[in-house]
Amino acid sequence: MIYELWVLASKNELLVESFLPSRRDEPIWKLYHLLKSNGYAEDPETMIDVQGEVDLRKFKEVKGKLEGILLRCLVSQNISENRSHDRLKEYFDIQRNLLAARILLNKKRQQTAIKLFEKNLNIAVKYHMTEFVVPICRQLSWYFGVISFNKYKYNLYTNILRKYIDIQKYEIQAEEYSKELQRRHARSASNPTKEDVKLAEEYSNSLRLITNINTHSFLYNKYLVDAIKCEYNRDFEGLFKLSESAMTQFQRPELKAEFVLDAINIRRLYALIRLGNFRSADIFGSEVLADIKPESNYWFRVAYYVVKVRLYLANYRHAIMLMKMIFNIKYFKKLPIEYRELFETMLGYINLLIDSNYISIDDEFVQDMPTFRLAKFMNSTPIFSKDKRGINVSILLMHIAFLLQRKDYNAIIDRTDSLNQYAYRYLRKDDSFRSNCMIKMVIQMTKADFNPIRTARYTADLRKQLGHVTLAGSGENIEVEIIPFEVLWEIMMKAL
Repeated sequence: MIYELWVLASKNELLVESFLPSRRDEPIWKLYHLLKSNGYAEDPETMIDVQGEVDLRKFKEVKGKLEGILLRCLVSQNISENRSHDRLKEYFDIQRNLLAARILLNKKRQQTAIKLFEKNLNIAVKYHMTEFVVPICRQLSWYFGVISFNKYKYNLYTNILRKYIDIQKYEIQAEEYSKELQRRHARSASNPTKEDVKLAEEYSNSLRLITNINTHSFLYNKYLVDAIKCEYNRDFEGLFKLSESAMTQFQRPELKAEFVLDAINIRRLYALIRLGNFRSADIFGSEVLADIKPESNYWFRVAYYVVKVRLYLANYRHAIMLMKMIFNIKYFKKLPIEYRELFETMLGYINLLIDSNYISIDDEFVQDMPTFRLAKFMNSTPIFSKDKRGINVSILLMHIAFLLQRKDYNAIIDRTDSLNQYAYRYLRKDDSFRSNCMIKMVIQMTKADFNPIRTARYTADLRKQLGHVTLAGSGENIEVEIIPFEVLWEIMMKAL
């Protein structure tokens, strides 16, 4: 926590130091200097550097004091960045002003506090910040109704309060709908149950009937509900149009928020991929990456999709260039494990393409590629720890392809058993057609005793079926095919 706070507070070191004690020989100063020099670590050696002894209780006290100072600095300084819009800046300003107003009330400076409340109410209403309008109006209606009676202002703020309590009710409803669908969506990926699909339809229809609420929170959660409904129904044309419309809507200054625009962009990119518009997805994703700093989960999510479409387009050189950049960014190691796992799997497939000589890349170009060790990757990736609906298939098929190159046929037979069991448990025929074709071809390969001629004969019909259902139109979770199955099967046949 101290490290995360320091990353933000370090942008204004003078402010931090103004909060530190005047005596510079105190332990808190030593801990502060360790943070500055990136030498901070919670171990006995650091405790000795800071306080001259190993005493966890004292060390916790020092850390607690520094944590408090960094929090105060975080509240005091402007933490918005170049990408931040007026709405976000006003949001933090209102937070600070409300804190100041409450301190003024506590110090018996009521008139100044009330002026501050009134000033910030206008801003909160302008930017649809219901979470601020309600408490401000409660404070103002109490003051003008009980403390300093003013009938006009009492009625004014009471009416605003009632209106926004009603608005808040619908905002909470939309948020609950959105939260429930996102929870189910994270669990089911591209395999929603009939209940999931029905619920998304009901939620979408319910929110569509509410036409008089146009606040930021309500509109954003309504968009999320409609977007998930489109994904469940595989209406990717509808998802793209919905996202385009939402992007226009949320460009309005009073609604503009970076996290919302980022979420919409992710779905625009996803929709383009599902529609098979890979070139448009590559161009759009590249523009997004160029516009933001590579220090957020959002940047890496966009980068993942860009690498994916470049692999689909057989633009291997540019895919590798971006992968090298991704792995060299410091923030990569701080990504959630599920993100890193996706990139590691993608790196494995790129190594497979190179090792199999499917693509020709200069030695100088790949020598600074991130290291990929298959055994380490397989040992550190708990394939069946949870139902990942796609990446399991990617990992198992990649492993089989590497084993084919090594002629380790017994290990392949063991893996195909796992693959067959996984397909039986998780892959439904209607929404996993390509995966099932690929798995059946691998199984037929084992039945052909890995003989290339018999394998080609046994799998001819399946290979033809695979070609009839396109990657974009299959409806499957796109994490299943890191590279198109047609390419993967070529690599496997070449290994035979």
